[in-house]
Amino acid sequence: MKKIVYLLLIISLNSQPVRAQDNQPKSFWEQCKARLFQIWYQGKTDLYVTNYAWHNRYTYSHEKLSTYNELPWGGGIGKGLWDEHGNWHGLYAITFLDSHKNVQPMGGYGHLWVLHPSENTGIGLGFTLMVTARPDILHNAPFPGALPLLSLHYKQLMIIGAYVPGSENIGNVLFVMTKITFN
Repeated sequence: MKKIVYLLLIISLNSQPVRAQDNQPKSFWEQCKARLFQIWYQGKTDLYVTNYAWHNRYTYSHEKLSTYNELPWGGGIGKGLWDEHGNWHGLYAITFLDSHKNVQPMGGYGHLWVLHPSENTGIGLGFTLMVTARPDILHNAPFPGALPLLSLHYKQLMIIGAYVPGSENIGNVLFVMTKITFN
């Protein structure tokens, strides 16, 4: 898992390494730090609103589905930026109601490689590296995770979907939220 996370971070930092003053490539951690500082200081403010948590009907019993919450009321705030390649990077913190109507906090980094069919639209595919906490997993102790992301955007409005993988009657949830960017 660690190797996958490191690989995703390296790929998201672009194929061109950031150069130090003496024209030597910066280390992996220096590149990460530089990108995070760039997001924080140059990024625009994002408002997140959670929309829907769809539990895969092919992996859950009808009895289990009837007990789950699929309206994860919540939201959060973040900072995001579009890089020199037209891809999106963001930092975020959100809180929402999980499948059992418990409050679930989550914060992390997201990256989307984006195809831009026109100047104001885009379709993205990427990942998020995050930390969250749930009472049914580790008794609310924070734990890390990595999830795939898919997005559609028009100007300052982006719809983001994250898929939580799993097995029968656990996981396999498509989580959808809206991101609005302020100038």
